[in-house]
Amino acid sequence: MKSLNNYINESQDEYFSEDEIGKIMKDTWDKNGKFYKLLKELDYKPVNNDIKDFLEQCLDDDRVAAQFASYISELIGRDNFSIEQVQKFIKTNDIIG
Repeated sequence: MKSLNNYINESQDEYFSEDEIGKIMKDTWDKNGKFYKLLKELDYKPVNNDIKDFLEQCLDDDRVAAQFASYISELIGRDNFSIEQVQKFIKTNDIIG
């Protein structure tokens, strides 16, 4: 069980910690990671293993961003962030490559 302080601090933390960013970046580019399992479930076939198109769709389509947000939530074990934060994450980190 989380302490009240941790719960309050997590609730107010609207962006990803450095540890969370590291987990997301590592898993997104890991061919055996959860991200590629997500793409397979969505029947999305990246051309030449390039995920750039999917991530760019996240910036343009909130439904796709929501799918990516769900993946992130499962990966880092936290869900108190918005689709806008996910899109900001994609824009501000070199995740697209």
